[in-house]
Amino acid sequence: MWAFPDRFWWAQRVWGVLVVLGALGSLVWLVIKVLGLFNFAGFGTGWQISIPLLVIAVLFVVALVVGVLPLLGMFAQGIGYLWGSSLGRDRFHRRLLAIQGNQEAMPRATIKVDPGNAPRLSGGSLELLWRGTGSSRLIWIIIYLVFVPIFAAWAGLGIYTAYALITSNPAQLSLLVRGGLLALVVSLLIGAPLLFTGMFVFFLPRILGKPYGVIADAAGILYRPEHIGRRRLLRWEEVCLFEVEPKEDAVAFRLYGRDAIVWWRNQPPSKTISLGLTREEFEQRHQALLDLIVARTGLLPRTFDEKLKLADASSGV
Repeated sequence: MWAFPDRFWWAQRVWGVLVVLGALGSLVWLVIKVLGLFNFAGFGTGWQISIPLLVIAVLFVVALVVGVLPLLGMFAQGIGYLWGSSLGRDRFHRRLLAIQGNQEAMPRATIKVDPGNAPRLSGGSLELLWRGTGSSRLIWIIIYLVFVPIFAAWAGLGIYTAYALITSNPAQLSLLVRGGLLALVVSLLIGAPLLFTGMFVFFLPRILGKPYGVIADAAGILYRPEHIGRRRLLRWEEVCLFEVEPKEDAVAFRLYGRDAIVWWRNQPPSKTISLGLTREEFEQRHQALLDLIVARTGLLPRTFDEKLKLADASSGV
């Protein structure tokens, strides 16, 4: 369930600790080195003020400032990671509580819904399927064409390195150097092709113009992934949580089940995305989908985003 937000809050915390420790260690090392050079230059108790010494002192101070500022920024970034991981952990556990039945663990969202206006469907379905336009598909094709020679060059470098490693005299290369060259060969001949193949397969549906999105009917809501992946049906009775959050230039909507997550964004048609609908038709259909979800599940939209939180939870839907 990679789509589950804040699932890897612990990885962010570990990274934050590493960044903070690395910044502090580098800062201590830099100060020791600069002070050592400072003393080596003759700045002791008996030195006399002179122009050369002043110039050297200024250079030392500049070197210290230039080195310290990035490390302080790195330290602040590490603290930001730690703070973000704490917030992510809190959101993660509160989201789990909401999925387990305690809906009040998450604040209500300002998304307007009216279950009384939910479409009847009467044996049909309500579809919101996006697909890339011809121009967006052309952009992806160009990206792949650009990457092909890059990966080919990497493969050529890997082959040349492997040849040099095989034909070299073992006495001329240390064990460490040979190990490094071997790692380079493996990364270029195995890692690079796997990376390119994975990227190609992952974004292949976009190149082919495959539709993605959601299809709601009387049984539940079917999710068709934007990238490579399997379709999955989330039945209405299995939905445990209805969450909304800002996502880039749109709003992301998620329906959580015990074993599946369905999500989409309220992206209107544009130059790169087509729905076969006008903007007005899309907004009407999307609102109908939101009303249908609330009517079928009895769940109101929830969010952690400050801008989307409902100020007065006692107000109507």
